[in-house]
Amino acid sequence: AARLYSQTVESQVSASNRLSIRLNYAFWRISFGVEEEVDQLRTIASEASDYPDIKAEALRLHAIATGKRGKTEDAMKSYSEALNTAISPKLRANIARNQAQLISQTRGPDAAIQNLLNIFQTTPDGPVRHATLQSLSELYKQTNNPLAETAREVALAYGTGDSNEMFQVAYSSDSRLVELYYYREMLGRDPDNQTVHNNIGVTYENLGLQFKSVREYRHAQENGETLSAANLSLLMIEKGFE
Repeated sequence: AARLYSQTVESQVSASNRLSIRLNYAFWRISFGVEEEVDQLRTIASEASDYPDIKAEALRLHAIATGKRGKTEDAMKSYSEALNTAISPKLRANIARNQAQLISQTRGPDAAIQNLLNIFQTTPDGPVRHATLQSLSELYKQTNNPLAETAREVALAYGTGDSNEMFQVAYSSDSRLVELYYYREMLGRDPDNQTVHNNIGVTYENLGLQFKSVREYRHAQENGETLSAANLSLLMIEKGFE
């Protein structure tokens, strides 16, 4: 592996490629317990001043490595520097998420929540705000804070509108109206999603709108969704139509 790494680095014309390969190799060696590579990440960061995102990634990985070794102060320093250096919104989002995890582990979820709120309030980046809201939702859930659901819902406004994320928000919501809203949003993108038709049927049933739930169940059943057939049967039995 070391020989292949050396050959790969030497074959690269681009300085940024050489730095990226060195970075990945150092972190790989750290995973096998090569402790001196932790300092190597800092060295790579100092050499990557002309490549902000490579520098930020080196600092992020340095923070992860030092945090796992109980050096919380060093890790937090690297996270802060990485967040201030990174240009890519996606990378900034990853840094914010990793930093929140460390703060939660070492200082508790309340401290992590406050840190994420500070990041959310001081950055205009949509992906960063999306990531901080997702992390906030998880931390709020840990502390039984009712804002957990709200944070997840607002995160969608800053995210990519991913259907899987919408499904998770709808499925885990305590509000039937929130469920219905996001399931309907998903159907607008994918009208043939029979799982969503079935879940809308369940939501209608829970709202006491049996006629609407029957319509959704039948639609899903006719298009191959077997769970909806079971749900429809149970509803009919419950209403005395055996």
